Amino acid sequence: MTDPFGDRLHDATTSIDVPPLDTGALLDVGHRARRRRRLAVGAAGVAALAVVVGTAGVVAALQGGDADRNVVTTTPADLVAVTTPGALAAIVLEHVDAEPASMGDADDFKGSLDPGAVGADLRFDPGEAEDGDLLLAAAAPGAIDDLGCGEDGTTCDSWSTDQGKVTLAWQEEMPEEDPGIVIVAQQRKGEYTWVMYAGDQITGDPRELDLSISVDEMTSIATDPRFGLKTTQEAVDAGSRLDGFETETAETRVPITFPALAAIALDHMAAEPTSMEEEFEETTPQEVTAVKLSFPGGIETGPNVLILSASSAPPGDEAPGSCTGRCVEEETDRGTMRVTWEIGPVRQPGRLSVTLQDDDRLLQISLDSTNMRERPFSADANPELEVSLDEMKAMLLDPTYDLLTTPERVDEGSALEFETPQ
Repeated sequence: MTDPFGDRLHDATTSIDVPPLDTGALLDVGHRARRRRRLAVGAAGVAALAVVVGTAGVVAALQGGDADRNVVTTTPADLVAVTTPGALAAIVLEHVDAEPASMGDADDFKGSLDPGAVGADLRFDPGEAEDGDLLLAAAAPGAIDDLGCGEDGTTCDSWSTDQGKVTLAWQEEMPEEDPGIVIVAQQRKGEYTWVMYAGDQITGDPRELDLSISVDEMTSIATDPRFGLKTTQEAVDAGSRLDGFETETAETRVPITFPALAAIALDHMAAEPTSMEEEFEETTPQEVTAVKLSFPGGIETGPNVLILSASSAPPGDEAPGSCTGRCVEEETDRGTMRVTWEIGPVRQPGRLSVTLQDDDRLLQISLDSTNMRERPFSADANPELEVSLDEMKAMLLDPTYDLLTTPERVDEGSALEFETPQ
């Protein structure tokens, strides 16, 4: 039997070009959470004791001595690590009073989570023939547009926060069949968080019920700024010390630099620039990082230049879907890529640009060149162009080209030679 709530819930994951989250499958697993045998009674007690012993120090380390577990003072600059299932679990443990009997990667949900999603599976209060209550905690790229609220037995409430819209959704119990389910999700820029609980019987508004995992606890998890696709290194380290996550490692990400942008360009193009320097103008916002690579140009026009930039404050007219004139958009694994071009007057430079933008960042590469003489899409177009359209696309699709990059890419850029702007 299909679940209409599940069918609708992630049909609306529209901001990325991937199959939607299979919420029906997630709900099926949630509804079965108390019915399948994973731990025998004796093993359950031993496992619960081991988890309790292991989590106390982890939570204390993450709290940093703060008496209020819900006080989170993280800033965006602290989110330098790619999240892991263990990091998500460690953050969960800060917000819940219950002690888990077992924890692990969300293996049961691998086929249902969006590509790029990260999830942790925590089980509480297992019985003789039960896995225990389920708390699924996940972060995923994309957007949730419609939760099917008010239909097919699904009740919702939502409210706005500075970080994004929060939605509470629940389905009440089906006696003798299903205990019901509760979900708290937050939509953020470019991603959403998802906390799902299946265990106690849901007989009405879950905020008014005495649940083992309360709605307040679920909300504090889903809205924790560290609970996302990027988190703090402390959370990753704490997660790696939890039972079930000991072998986890995560790639640290650091703010991109203009030398790192130059290193990305050199990796993907055959031409050698005559000089490289930081690109910065008085009209450029401080949050823009940019580098300029120069090539021989015309006597009257000066050098031809390639500029790579990364900005956390994209201009509105670059939004996907607003492409007009000499402009083409195509979908990529990283989002909507825009190609624009201008043919310059005789002996004057034209411009070729590629852009990748989402809700929180703009990545842009532009080439101003006297060799830009025709539409750039045929194989033999603009044969003397210093950097081809395919090379520019390869730069933009490089996973290290982002507001945060790898330390190795920064080190690579630091070894290059640059001129000082006059």
